[in-house]
Amino acid sequence: MHKSEIERVEEYYVEQIKEFKEKNGNWPKAQEISALGRNIQRKFGGLVAFRKKHNLGIEDYTKGDYRADVARAANFKASVDETAVLEFLSNKYGRVNVHEHPRIYSNTFHSADFCVYKNNKQKFFVDVFYSKDLYSLKGCMGIKTRKYDPFVDFLIYIVQLNPDITDKMIQDILSNKKKSFNQNIKVVSLDKFKKLINVV
Repeated sequence: MHKSEIERVEEYYVEQIKEFKEKNGNWPKAQEISALGRNIQRKFGGLVAFRKKHNLGIEDYTKGDYRADVARAANFKASVDETAVLEFLSNKYGRVNVHEHPRIYSNTFHSADFCVYKNNKQKFFVDVFYSKDLYSLKGCMGIKTRKYDPFVDFLIYIVQLNPDITDKMIQDILSNKKKSFNQNIKVVSLDKFKKLINVV
């Protein structure tokens, strides 16, 4: 019996996903096979249903133990690196001048990770985060820039802590944004942040 066109396409997609697994050592997530994922979404009802039907690894990467494990790992990594940033700032400005989790204004609930007092009249804020890849970086940058955009009075550094994501990668994403945000907001890598801080 001849296979239908849709059956041949389905077999091809299954083979493509298996080849990705053999090549990369993990089952692909949607952002890793964007074009193929869109076709599967259109023809077969989405990646979750397709994975389940063909037993292709974790069915849904956005739920369950996998998602919880990813969140715990990222939070732990960010916590460790946040402590290192606190130590760096304290060594430069003195621990008494580095305040943890301060509100940006007394009448708002928005807070940053650190507020650093350079002197009696000057201060800046620091928000640190850890992105495991460029896909999550874009999402985090969008959330954080929208959060801080209304606060125009102070310099705010948004510092990405993953050493595999370079400052050039960050700036490339920023250059492609359709809407620019307040110039007091600086989104930078940890290395770039340290260089900027050491010259001010």
